[in-house]
Amino acid sequence: MGNGFEANTLKGYSTSEKHLTTFLESQYGKSDIDIAQLNHAFITDFEFYLKAECKCSAVSAAKYIKHLKKIVNHCLANKWLPVILLSITS
Repeated sequence: MGNGFEANTLKGYSTSEKHLTTFLESQYGKSDIDIAQLNHAFITDFEFYLKAECKCSAVSAAKYIKHLKKIVNHCLANKWLPVILLSITS
């Protein structure tokens, strides 16, 4: 908290993490995957999962994808992912 972050921001990211973990368990049988496995198909599958399985509205799904995008951009900046992902997350 503090430094420009509110309680609701933390709550939103926690919910994003919960949805992502549940998606990973349902699709891959794991609670985590190697960051190198993150690709366009993964992101579109996650978005579909949010809308179909979690019954998230388009606005809520976009918010959770936006949270994932921040993490993807952090990974790109640290060269943990190939730059090719840049075009699908912008």
